[in-house]
Amino acid sequence: MKIDGITEQILTILEKYTTTKEIAMELKTHPKNIDRYIRVLRDLGFVDTKKGKTGGVFLTNEGKYVLKKKNINLITILEKVVENYED
Repeated sequence: MKIDGITEQILTILEKYTTTKEIAMELKTHPKNIDRYIRVLRDLGFVDTKKGKTGGVFLTNEGKYVLKKKNINLITILEKVVENYED
């Protein structure tokens, strides 16, 4: 599966910004829309989220890899999702 569109834009912006507000401003959209994408990306293991003063949204190693390759294997993603929900 190819990574493109808003997903690629968000992952790319996360190399520079770390808050949903900053990402939303960059993409000229509402932060709630970005929140939805971030939740999915977090569930897939591509980003980590941290609350608080030093918190934000951060690319994981998997997220950096996917952004670099621009391609993902759906089986790998399914395994990751199942693994996250078994905890």
